[in-house]
Amino acid sequence: MCHRVHAIVRKLTETTFAEFDSGGSRFPNNGVYLVYERGEFGHDDTRIVRIGSHRGRGNLESRLREHVTPNKDRSIF
Repeated sequence: MCHRVHAIVRKLTETTFAEFDSGGSRFPNNGVYLVYERGEFGHDDTRIVRIGSHRGRGNLESRLREHVTPNKDRSIF
């Protein structure tokens, strides 16, 4: 099952935190997000370390931004 999930995910567009933090990316209002960590590998690919979702209130971008700001107390990671 993990190999199938990774095969599907590989087809999606990837955005790095650096691109996101610089404002170089546009995000939908709500959705599912996957997080990888440099150096983590599994299932013959970069290992997914977190899958999250956000629905309601249309603030997926601000929710993700909390994970890249210096105020780590706001992040659930």
